[in-house]
Amino acid sequence: MVDFADALRLLHPLFAVAIVFPLIGIVCYFAFQTQQRRKQQAAGEKSKISPTSGTEHVNFGRWLAGAVISLALIGIGRPLIAKIIESQLWKSNPA
Repeated sequence: MVDFADALRLLHPLFAVAIVFPLIGIVCYFAFQTQQRRKQQAAGEKSKISPTSGTEHVNFGRWLAGAVISLALIGIGRPLIAKIIESQLWKSNPA
């Protein structure tokens, strides 16, 4: 069985696979849609792509940025907190 420490170690990769990687795909999809729409409009054609694809690209991009920052903080913070708990730094007196 997985103990609590191992479950915390799995939190970072699980968050990456379950949330960040799908967001990367969604953002890339909307980026491609936005690019194709702008190319069609520049050529003078009427585009069948929704005009909201650019706005959705920006919104999902913001979610992706927040998720990547959260993922980095989880990846950096877990070892730091584990070391603080292991060393019991709150009991030591800084000189």
